[in-house]
Amino acid sequence: MSRWGMSVSVVNLKDEAERQKVARFLAGLRLDYEPDVEYTVAVWRGPKMIGTGSFSGKVIKCVGVDPDFQGEGITAIILTRLLRKEAERGNNRTFVFTRPQTAPVFLSFGYKEVARVEGIVTLLEKGLSGIKEAMAGLMEFRLDEPDARVGSVVVNANPFSLGHRHLIELAARECDRVHVFVTGEDRLVFPTEIRLELVRQGVGDLENVLVHPGGEYLISQATFPSYFTREEDRRVRTHAMLDTTVFARHFAPALGITRRYVGEEPFSPVARVYNELLSERLPKAGVEVKQIPRLEVDGQPVSASAIRQFLKEDRWEEVRKLAPAATYGFLLSERAVPVLETLRKNDA
Repeated sequence: MSRWGMSVSVVNLKDEAERQKVARFLAGLRLDYEPDVEYTVAVWRGPKMIGTGSFSGKVIKCVGVDPDFQGEGITAIILTRLLRKEAERGNNRTFVFTRPQTAPVFLSFGYKEVARVEGIVTLLEKGLSGIKEAMAGLMEFRLDEPDARVGSVVVNANPFSLGHRHLIELAARECDRVHVFVTGEDRLVFPTEIRLELVRQGVGDLENVLVHPGGEYLISQATFPSYFTREEDRRVRTHAMLDTTVFARHFAPALGITRRYVGEEPFSPVARVYNELLSERLPKAGVEVKQIPRLEVDGQPVSASAIRQFLKEDRWEEVRKLAPAATYGFLLSERAVPVLETLRKNDA
């Protein structure tokens, strides 16, 4: 027990009763306790939990303090413990989400704002390199020509499909330069380095197309703070608004992007909402949004999810129809064995 009458404990995440205590505490604050947390601390005054915080990878999340104890430095205690543990794990660069009104607490710890959705959430980061350095690195690829039409496509490419190729090829025909970003989310079935490799191989013949890693900023775990918004509709919109803000505030100005291409989403409600938000918000930042009808093969829209499903069912002829040569060649190689094993074990 500290001189303030408080104590800090590490939550045993293998103990369901302990997890439920944290979940109930956060629910009282209208926050979710996300299932992917890897480390959680709780602050107590006697037997009463008055604060908690967690992290997953480099993302600090699920931070909440009892309103009766706010202003007593509880958030600072939580953050100090979490950052210490992150440093022990070798993570000296972290992200955090907080409501805009509590952002000053994190700014005082050296965090810097990346983007915010007014009244909902602020994304901050801390570390030796950040969004400014990332954008400075991209600016060497900027096309500084008067009236240049610069396009952009953001893809998961899980895996790279003929649909992705169709979208990028169309953008390449209409633009002087196209920047393709492959998201850095490693929770996808196909690892980031493989997805990046397949996209580069798949568009290698398009001379005005440059492929970049999206890193930790585009449609990644870092830009999706779901525990702040418990209702699913609002959660999806918050994700989309934050990610769109990151793109408009940082990526578009760094590269002079004037147009973003997206594929129509006839089946995915989440992706459809995302496209709607892009179309609503990016033009305000000077970026035109073009939605392109999905490429169809045998009357069916081409998608990465269809390829994954056919792989699970060992329907290789169907896979061949939807996958570019680079993707299909990889899938037949020894390197693909662990990916296919993971795919068949899990719902992708």
